[in-house]
Amino acid sequence: STMQFREELSGINQYLVDIQQARKQLAQKWNKRISTLIYFGLGLLFIVLLRALYALKVKNVRSKLNIELSVKNKLIITQRKKLQESIEYTRKIQDVMFDSFYDIKEHFDNHFVFYLAKETVGGDYYGYKKMEGKHLVFCVDCSGSGVFGAFLSMVCNAVVEQAINVAKTKTPKEILNYVQGALHQIMEEDESSFLNKERINMSFYLIDKHEKNILYSSTYSYALLCNGSKVEKIEPQNKSIEFIQNGFNQTFLEDSLKYNEGDMLYMLTNGYIDQYGGDVQSKFTIEKLENFVRKINPLDVKEQNSLVEEKFIKWKGFNAQTDDIIMIGLRLC
Repeated sequence: STMQFREELSGINQYLVDIQQARKQLAQKWNKRISTLIYFGLGLLFIVLLRALYALKVKNVRSKLNIELSVKNKLIITQRKKLQESIEYTRKIQDVMFDSFYDIKEHFDNHFVFYLAKETVGGDYYGYKKMEGKHLVFCVDCSGSGVFGAFLSMVCNAVVEQAINVAKTKTPKEILNYVQGALHQIMEEDESSFLNKERINMSFYLIDKHEKNILYSSTYSYALLCNGSKVEKIEPQNKSIEFIQNGFNQTFLEDSLKYNEGDMLYMLTNGYIDQYGGDVQSKFTIEKLENFVRKINPLDVKEQNSLVEEKFIKWKGFNAQTDDIIMIGLRLC
């Protein structure tokens, strides 16, 4: 029995040892799992922190960019507003230039002006002056459009005013030659001027109502004299006033023609006849304009003005406007 007791006690001890080992192994497994979970948790937490820091950095960068964009947008809006104000101011100056034409109503009540700038302001302008009992009507086509064209037209207008009011030029030819010389002088004073590649086309018509005579000088700008179905094309000189040396070595000429009371004189810059459109996307041309005015010249000038505008819009269609446009219709008397 003692031996049996010892064997049972030994078995119990072995059982206890096995339980202890099992506990130890189980504890090791749990410790390993817990460590793994801890490392995984720490790794996950690190990733979350990195993402949070990145998101915070992105937010800060975006916030900074938004502030910079907001500042730049405000600057752009301010600059755009100032530019628009400058353009509007330029337009007002051009309106003053056009005001001189209103005096023509006292002498030629039946007339119309179709003026359409390609942009808010343009390089084409027109004017009227009474000169020693005669009447000077003119159109000017400066290269370029928009603000640059408007600036060039102001330079040109100042020179034309000087030619008429200071130099006392008396004929279209004298005015053209004076303007050419004055612009040449500007270039001599500043050879690097950005104007040296530009050009100006002018047409001056001096109307003598007593003699029923038109003395004219024109560069690259046509005119039409109409009486019913009879249309006489007034050809321009094929040369411009240019801001380059070889452009100032030419002398402009003039010619004259008689008219009858009631004739229509159409003066224009090239924008109307150079407009692309129609079914075959071609220029309107002076020939088409001849045929058109042959039909409309007997009509009232207000109706003519409406038809001229309507014809242009229809011809242009969806095309962009090619150039600034001036067309003046004058019922001669």
